[in-house]
Amino acid sequence: MNAKVLVLLFILLPLSTYGSERKPNIVMINVNDTNDFVGFMDSQYSAQAITPMMDALAKKGVAFTNAHCATPACTPSRHSLFLGKYPFNTGLYRYNFDMREAEGMVRETYPSLKMLNILLKEQGYTTYGLGHNLGIADEFATGDEWDHFVKSRSSEKIILDPEHSFIPKERQSSSFGVAQNDEEVFGGFRIATEAIGILKQNHENPFFMALGIGEANTPIKAPKKYFDLYADFRLQPFYEDDLNDVAEAGATLVKNGSDFNYLKESDAWEMAIKSYLAILSFVDAQVGRVIEALEHSAYKHDTIVILWSDHGNSYGRKLKLTKFHLWDSATRVPLVIWDSRNPNRMGTCLESTSLVDLYPTLMSLTGIEGPACLDGIDLTPWLDNPTLAREQPAYTMMGRGNYGIRNRDWRYIRYFNGEEELYHTRLDREELKNLIHNPEYADKIEYMRSFLPEYEAPMIKLGLGKMVFHDADKVADRN
Repeated sequence: MNAKVLVLLFILLPLSTYGSERKPNIVMINVNDTNDFVGFMDSQYSAQAITPMMDALAKKGVAFTNAHCATPACTPSRHSLFLGKYPFNTGLYRYNFDMREAEGMVRETYPSLKMLNILLKEQGYTTYGLGHNLGIADEFATGDEWDHFVKSRSSEKIILDPEHSFIPKERQSSSFGVAQNDEEVFGGFRIATEAIGILKQNHENPFFMALGIGEANTPIKAPKKYFDLYADFRLQPFYEDDLNDVAEAGATLVKNGSDFNYLKESDAWEMAIKSYLAILSFVDAQVGRVIEALEHSAYKHDTIVILWSDHGNSYGRKLKLTKFHLWDSATRVPLVIWDSRNPNRMGTCLESTSLVDLYPTLMSLTGIEGPACLDGIDLTPWLDNPTLAREQPAYTMMGRGNYGIRNRDWRYIRYFNGEEELYHTRLDREELKNLIHNPEYADKIEYMRSFLPEYEAPMIKLGLGKMVFHDADKVADRN
């Protein structure tokens, strides 16, 4: 080979390498049903929560500590994230189990819209779906939507120790306590192990790995080693008059199931919250295993990690056990974005953020042109400067016509029947004082009303699950 050819190759090689630059890998960890009790979230039980791995991840990247789900219910929240659209634009307000057909109906209005995992696969990513990502079951996850799919399941039935648990015969879903099983047989442990194995492999193409760790869903069965971490647990006081000034529609949502009084009468609240904190510590350990494997892999410096949860859980706040309402305790979720390619992208963002923002953010970070119809906001500017102001609020819907609108310091709620609530969340973190009838806040109320969506998509009623809603479509209670 002569000297001129060598020089030409020397010139072209960098250009060729740049033109085929590999896109970043994506690891998306869904810690299902995880609320704001985790340490870095600074809420009612954060000081007692033992979640060192999620707290450490929050320090590596940007922690969005005012992030909110689009719907405080499992499946519609996840579908909003993976579609990048709010339910008031898609009609997916509820548990639409037949997601393949439901997505087809959404695409009649938005032909260019594709689920995030499908778009990434079409763009050359190898896609891994591990556990619960798109729904409460394994629907819409076993066909050609993923290159590789692993169901979330334990290797044996998880059984509570009756001597160290609350196990009501009439409400099995309200069981809490210590599992007799070792942690290695739990589904979340097995999903984390699958993820670790994938990180040890040699990947020719960039990969998108979405894993869902689902143990924080009720009933709570915590491995003993994590339950024992909370020997000094202290139950915090409840605000039993908290519903006195809320809208009737909001109170109705809270009373569905009447779980607060049931646990109170059973003297089970301490066991319930202690068990929940214990399972968060179990989940935290699985997150830590995955992050440790990433940091010891060949992909340490070219991977984007996203930690998120599909919704919050009340655990006594607003006299509610779990979710299905529009206050912070059900809508606020952990959200961390760690771009390992850029160590300067770190800090805490206090501005309101929506999980719907993740789709356009990943399009920006990967350089992929996404659908033009996405609802969310690209969060890349906040990765570079977490203190940037943001005017656009985060929306949460609970059925058609019920809206929670959240910005940095305020929450406004508008129900399908016209009732309203307003909370100054910076001064009133637990949302104890409804200011909607205070004339001093008339201007603030009008400002928050200005963000109400002008359009409400008809509800897609295909395959609706068994669930209580009180909304504009007046669907009867199904419980």
